[in-house]
Amino acid sequence: MYSKDQHALGVQGKDWPDLAVLQHNGFKVEGAQWSLWFHTMFTAIEKGMVDYFPRNVIEVTNDLERHKTKRIKLEDNFILRYPSYEYFFVSPHKPDLVNRIQIGLLRMLDNGELKTMFEKHENHRKAMKLATDPNRKVFDLANPELSYHFDDPLWVSNPSYMRAELEKVIQYNAQTASKK
Repeated sequence: MYSKDQHALGVQGKDWPDLAVLQHNGFKVEGAQWSLWFHTMFTAIEKGMVDYFPRNVIEVTNDLERHKTKRIKLEDNFILRYPSYEYFFVSPHKPDLVNRIQIGLLRMLDNGELKTMFEKHENHRKAMKLATDPNRKVFDLANPELSYHFDDPLWVSNPSYMRAELEKVIQYNAQTASKK
């Protein structure tokens, strides 16, 4: 799989953005109906129907626990990394709320509260351990669906890039609002 072995077959949700990312980067991967993913994708690995099922580093611990009776395991040597973001959806009629969220995130980043919040959650701590494991080879993949990406995705370790991005967005929104 990691050398884009044409014989290794992966599986992802049929309408998940991860499917497009993996295919764009030359991986042989099939899409499965999302409503059945929880059972069928893990069973497909166990039965040898597919070779791999990439999972979000935050979710993998829970997935393994839920499927502990299956003969599957977490791959020990590699990690696939590509930009994929969490979004806030806000009504376009609520620009003040957008501003409040952005300023709140910036304040939480500056005072360390955002990092503390993430570190309170066991899955985030385990995810950071996996994501920064020096024994894993990291494969950085392109995400063709995104028009931008953070240069340093590990904002917990180095928040300066995220801070600069938030400041740019806040400044842009303030300039846009003043023109109305």
